[in-house]
Amino acid sequence: GAGDSVLVNRGTISGRTGVQFGAGNDRLDMQAGSISGGVLQGDGNDVLVLGNGTIDSVDQGSGDDQMTVTGGTVTGVVAQGSGRDDFVMSGGTIGALQ
Repeated sequence: GAGDSVLVNRGTISGRTGVQFGAGNDRLDMQAGSISGGVLQGDGNDVLVLGNGTIDSVDQGSGDDQMTVTGGTVTGVVAQGSGRDDFVMSGGTIGALQ
């Protein structure tokens, strides 16, 4: 739902949509494990930190979003949406950036 949410993942999350945040300033800290089915961060100023693990896809929605990749893998597309978005990658792999 609406509101600010924080998720730290070190395990396995799976489903049609792996993680879906609502409107709000959301943060996903991916430290290990996997998220299958994709991540939808919704509207708001969202942050995603990928240090290790695997994510199918990422949609950060509208807002001023930040994504930092130091390791791990996004097998599909990273879509940062509308707004002033920052993307920093010093390691890891992604399928594509939109």
